[in-house]
Amino acid sequence: MTVYGLLLTVSLITAVRTVQYGFIRWPQAVETRLNHYQTTFLDMARYWQQNPAERLVIADPFFEPIDAASFRRNLGYENDARWAQAGPEVAGALVFPQSDGGYGRLYVPEYAPVNPLLFKAAGIPAESLYRSPGSPSFAVYALPARPKIPLLPQPVTFAGKISLTGYEILGDAPKDVIPLLTYWRVEEPLPPNLKSFVHLTTEAGELLTQFDGFDAAPARLMPGDILVQYHPIPRPADLPEGYLLQLGLYTSDDNQRLLPDGEPADRILIVP
Repeated sequence: MTVYGLLLTVSLITAVRTVQYGFIRWPQAVETRLNHYQTTFLDMARYWQQNPAERLVIADPFFEPIDAASFRRNLGYENDARWAQAGPEVAGALVFPQSDGGYGRLYVPEYAPVNPLLFKAAGIPAESLYRSPGSPSFAVYALPARPKIPLLPQPVTFAGKISLTGYEILGDAPKDVIPLLTYWRVEEPLPPNLKSFVHLTTEAGELLTQFDGFDAAPARLMPGDILVQYHPIPRPADLPEGYLLQLGLYTSDDNQRLLPDGEPADRILIVP
């Protein structure tokens, strides 16, 4: 083989491998699909176009506004989908959009599974209605109009914007946490950086552990929406009798507390 023939052969092999790895295998890699092509959002948009739902909630491991923008771009028009964070790195939440009775759907990517405790508490069937082909896939679940809420005698409204309507401490959860579920009703548009805190304290008020989190996109929530938030509060091995749980809300950019309406304190007590 001549030198020119050898160079031509090498060039052809390089070109074939470039096509194979650069245009076929590389785009199909899960990391590439997640970080570069966001094909899951595209698949979701296509599915919703063919199977529209009156209420849509999308699970996402770490919501950013660019995610909603990507979904809107793929869908081709504005939408009022709500977004809830899910997956192994977050505690998790579920959203039940305000509705007059229309059916809802929950889209869950395989990389952002919803905590089974939330599914059980919210009454969402564990069996999905649909799972997309390919990888990463997403599953579609039936979303009830409203979860069953252990109601407080009187809701507690924070700064006129969001009301705590109920809470419960779950029995089937890891023993190293106090598994608190809180139920909220949105009253007004929320600040985009809203967070909740739960402080575990002694009777004297000494802080033992805490959990901060708000695993839904506040700016996407609308008045009338119901939010279910899971708070896995770390449980000390030597937890004393008579401990207290103190719950409140704040904005993370300036650490300003949202005060409960009609209350002098910036938090409320949760009875264990």
